[in-house]
Amino acid sequence: METSDRAGTTGVSGPLRRRPGSRPHTDMSIWWRDHLDTHLAALTGDLGPFARCGSRHRDPETLPVEPPPAEVLARLPGT
Repeated sequence: METSDRAGTTGVSGPLRRRPGSRPHTDMSIWWRDHLDTHLAALTGDLGPFARCGSRHRDPETLPVEPPPAEVLARLPGT
């Protein structure tokens, strides 16, 4: 049986797939309440990976890179 989610896609599988005895009119809202709300709050919170995201895409800032100390390189095999 094909299912339809909020975005209108069909053929949903995995955790969103309808189970025998499920209630099609409430399953998605329960998933939003119990899973999406909690995880989205953590992802977009002050310390989450999407904290600085806005309505437009920005390229990430380049992280500084320092070369490893010579004594660390000397311990590597084949050097």
